[in-house]
Amino acid sequence: MKCSLAFDPASVVQSTIRRSVADVVLTDYHCLMTQPYDLRYDPNEVGADMVVECWISHGPRRDDPSFVPMVGEFVLLGDDELEARSARVIRREGNRVWVQLALPQNATAVA
Repeated sequence: MKCSLAFDPASVVQSTIRRSVADVVLTDYHCLMTQPYDLRYDPNEVGADMVVECWISHGPRRDDPSFVPMVGEFVLLGDDELEARSARVIRREGNRVWVQLALPQNATAVA
């Protein structure tokens, strides 16, 4: 999802340019925040094995009765700041779900 707010700096006064730049930043941030994802996660809690615990009740789909992540399924994780990431469900206990983040396709092993 890409969001942008175009403006022509040559056609406005300096104070309006500053305000427009701030609007662009806020608009882009808002668009990033509203990206759809299934579960919310804390990037600081991701372990070395790329596994993180999530709570269904803390995610944006908490009120969706059709959202029942099962082991082996892929879901999207988000944290309201970064782009949504794909992850595979590896364990579930009621409201808690453990997922393993999928590495980007361009990641390579370092010897």
